[in-house]
Amino acid sequence: MVEAYRGSLAPDRRTLLDGYRFREIARKVVGSAASAPALVILMTGPGERDPLFLQAKEAGASVLEPYAGASDAATHGQRVVEGRG
Repeated sequence: MVEAYRGSLAPDRRTLLDGYRFREIARKVVGSAASAPALVILMTGPGERDPLFLQAKEAGASVLEPYAGASDAATHGQRVVEGRG
């Protein structure tokens, strides 16, 4: 999962992520039962006291899509990250 995420990053962010190592992954309970499950990924940097936490969550179609049309983003995840609604 981290490698797939790494591959989606711009080169400058990929370089930053490369300074960290995967340590643990856990399921995070968020929102209501209808919300998508989320994962929290713990990575550490050069020192054990240099943590990086990433949250991974599935992105579905926007509730606005039936009214505003589909986004031009390549994926729903890209749409969310780039703030396209």
